[in-house]
Amino acid sequence: MPDDTIFPNASGGFFFIADTGANTVYKITATDLAPGSVYIDVGDEFGILKLSTGVVTPIFTGVSPHGADFISFADVPEPSTAQLTFAGILLLGALLIVKSRMAGDRTTPRVC
Repeated sequence: MPDDTIFPNASGGFFFIADTGANTVYKITATDLAPGSVYIDVGDEFGILKLSTGVVTPIFTGVSPHGADFISFADVPEPSTAQLTFAGILLLGALLIVKSRMAGDRTTPRVC
């Protein structure tokens, strides 16, 4: 008997499968998903269900799945330009501080 049923809403994304036996969540990258396809976890496997026959073709086995979800590639946020710019400025500042400290470590002879 199936535990979870997923109807992907995009042609690509990530399946997240909770393995209760191992206390682990697996992330499976999926591409070229067929529109209207159905994925289920049943027994010790996660797979695609062929609606016309009821046959499950396993794609991930050897786990005790109990909980599954799908997130499309479009739903995964990308870092914004502002975040990347800010990170670059921080990195540049850190490099300048390190460089100035390294230059300050050089001892110069003092004239008395």
